[in-house]
Amino acid sequence: MNKFLKYSLRLYLGIAMSSFFWACTSGDMSIDFDLNQPENNSVVFIDTMKIQTSVLKTDSISTSATGSMLVGAFYEGTFGSTRSESYFQIALPSQNINGLALNEKEIYDSVALVLDYSGYTGDTTQQQVISAYQLKSIPLTSRTYYNTSSLASESTPLGSTTFRARPTKDSTLNIRFSDDFGLKLFEVLNGIATFEMDEVTRRVKGLVVKPGESNVTSLLNFSVTGSSVRVYTHSEKTLTKHTFDFAAITNAVQFNHLTYSSIFEPVNQLKKPLTQVSTDLSNKQGLIKAGVGLYTKFNIPGIRQLTEINKFRNVSRVEMRVYALHKNVKESLNVPQSLSLLKLNLSNQIEGAVYNVAGGAVTGAYTYDASALTFTSFYTFDLTQYYNDIITGKEANKGFLLTVPSGSDTGNTTSSVMIGAQNHPTLPIEIKVYYTTN
Repeated sequence: MNKFLKYSLRLYLGIAMSSFFWACTSGDMSIDFDLNQPENNSVVFIDTMKIQTSVLKTDSISTSATGSMLVGAFYEGTFGSTRSESYFQIALPSQNINGLALNEKEIYDSVALVLDYSGYTGDTTQQQVISAYQLKSIPLTSRTYYNTSSLASESTPLGSTTFRARPTKDSTLNIRFSDDFGLKLFEVLNGIATFEMDEVTRRVKGLVVKPGESNVTSLLNFSVTGSSVRVYTHSEKTLTKHTFDFAAITNAVQFNHLTYSSIFEPVNQLKKPLTQVSTDLSNKQGLIKAGVGLYTKFNIPGIRQLTEINKFRNVSRVEMRVYALHKNVKESLNVPQSLSLLKLNLSNQIEGAVYNVAGGAVTGAYTYDASALTFTSFYTFDLTQYYNDIITGKEANKGFLLTVPSGSDTGNTTSSVMIGAQNHPTLPIEIKVYYTTN
């Protein structure tokens, strides 16, 4: 093809396509064609479609019987702050004082809450405060508790500690309790042959461990299995020391109450489940925040309009890339390692997973190049089947939710990531659509 003919053909295509482009951008879809495709290639590439994004609050998340106590608070810059307090009950110890088979009197020494470290998020080099309180009434073990649940507790703590957490060096954190409380448990130890579990519940009711009001340092994770209220005693004559553990119980009453405070006030106003706010009101940033049920909703209103393209045949591949906004690996140590897509109905209720061509649930793995000069990290998703289902009328175009994978948001995690919306100035969402022509 000579240069003049090739130039004339491209000029003609440019004029024709510009009129079509104007018609598309006036509606819900903006399409940009790559005119650098080979002339004999039947696959056309589109890299601009209108994407509407919102931060959505889902239903409350069950945090009962997770086996993890989350206690503390931490601030994540543009993520905002997350705070958690943990509730639980205690059980009878495996033996009583009579079980020691000693011919001498046992003397009460002290009592402490022993919390078994299992992880943390945030900065543990700063001092923080943790306090434990007794509940005012016996909670119901027949109900389920959620991240939004809380129970009334006494105003005076049983014990408090100011400390620098060392979860990688220390195995436990001990909080000394009041002796008045300890002597109640000592009575149980002396009469355990006649006391039942109900007696412990009646005397103790339940406990809640809370971070200090000014805590914004770290959120600590403790294992329920290794935690207990420990009574320390000694034998009157031989001075032999003993310990008795009232172990924490993993039951429905063992739950975490989590709260989140955003730097964007419209996000804080999402009090009711299934409500949403445009990412235009959160500085063009979407949010995925496990444990508190805040995720990002996507709407791509122009999918059906793809069929209006001249000579359109079918979609062959659709890829969506969502960029995380943190600037380096260390800025967010709690980023989800994968995200998934869930279909929504018009009321923002979850209908099920978004599936790929092979019939599997669509997920995107967290990816970054540590050696790159400019750090970027992202998640990539295959939307080919999603697009085709909408184009063929098999599915209605009601949007989907970007969330943590099913089963991972169980109230014992606070993983989070901020993402760029389509109109984010530096890291916008990208959707690439490849379709074939007749």
